[in-house]
Amino acid sequence: MNRLTSGTVSLIALLVVSGCNNDPTENLRGPVTRIQATPTTLNVTLGKVKTIQVQALDAQGNLIPSAYEVSAVGPGISVKRDSSFFEQFVGDSLTAPPTAPTWQFIVSGNDLVSTSFTLSGAGQTITIPVLVAPDPANVPISTVTSTGPNASDTTVITAPAGYVFNPDATVAFDAGAAITLSVSDDGSQLFILPPPGATSKGIVTGLAAPYLPQAPVSDSTDVALTIGATVPAQAGTDQFATAPTIPIAPSGGSTAFYDGAPLNAPVCGGINTGAPCQLYKFVLSEDAVIDASLGWSNVADLGLYILDAAGDDVPDALCDDNGRGSEGGLEACALTLPAGTYFAAVVSFGPFYPIPGAAPGTDAAGGPDPNPDWISLLLTTE
Repeated sequence: MNRLTSGTVSLIALLVVSGCNNDPTENLRGPVTRIQATPTTLNVTLGKVKTIQVQALDAQGNLIPSAYEVSAVGPGISVKRDSSFFEQFVGDSLTAPPTAPTWQFIVSGNDLVSTSFTLSGAGQTITIPVLVAPDPANVPISTVTSTGPNASDTTVITAPAGYVFNPDATVAFDAGAAITLSVSDDGSQLFILPPPGATSKGIVTGLAAPYLPQAPVSDSTDVALTIGATVPAQAGTDQFATAPTIPIAPSGGSTAFYDGAPLNAPVCGGINTGAPCQLYKFVLSEDAVIDASLGWSNVADLGLYILDAAGDDVPDALCDDNGRGSEGGLEACALTLPAGTYFAAVVSFGPFYPIPGAAPGTDAAGGPDPNPDWISLLLTTE
């Protein structure tokens, strides 16, 4: 009985001593070997804030309550401790304690920048990269630097300060999408051919911060364009001997144009007998892969076929996947061609279609489907 009582008293004493210790594992902890941040890189939207948490750990991964300082804050951001995080009573006040297992910081994105700041604590430091991304709801407008009255006139659009155009940037108007000719080497200017009949501001997509091309945004041009709806027809497209020559750009470059669409050439290669076309000549000084895009103004059935110097069809060199109606208006493909002289034939299959809405049994019911008012051709050399 006495031994049992003595043992019980010893156990109670041990529990009391243990209860007086705030952390029974404290003596198992080692010195801080690293600090870690979550996330390791911070993406902040311009004009908004994001939070980041930092912790100190020993070699075994135990959290060590610590204090931190902010330094080397780069331009375009501000950083402060989140005093509402992990609040405790210190004296009579509810506040963030001077040391804690986790500190939280608030980072504000004030300018479009790629920058960083440093956190130091417990003898360790860590640098946090910060990317300030554009706010899609608040993008400045792009500026029309120069333009002309016709679809054949190049329009130049300049990006707002702090932004660049991605290589795949596009512009859409009330009359349809523009042809993107190129983007300047520094990304500040976009060169396009606006569609015939455009009377609106352009909606630009593919605008981005230069260090964040994977997060593009959209804006509009500062002014509306007024582009003539009529596209004059180039001379000579009805014969091989007089076909106008298309200059082929070097690798990475593009050539594009709009043209009226008389489609008066009667001979358009062997596989298109009975279908009229218009012809354009081009010369490749070396083997090339060319991304071709053919557009036109209505929903007729057109296609792009490549012919050799003798006017014969080049096998498998064509853009003609779609029909008429909802599929009409665009064809696109990649053309793999050896060095040589070629003709691009824009072919209309109108003779094989009745005029839409024509009464059965009438002459109109036998065709041809009306030609478009114009065609566009974009050739980009890979």
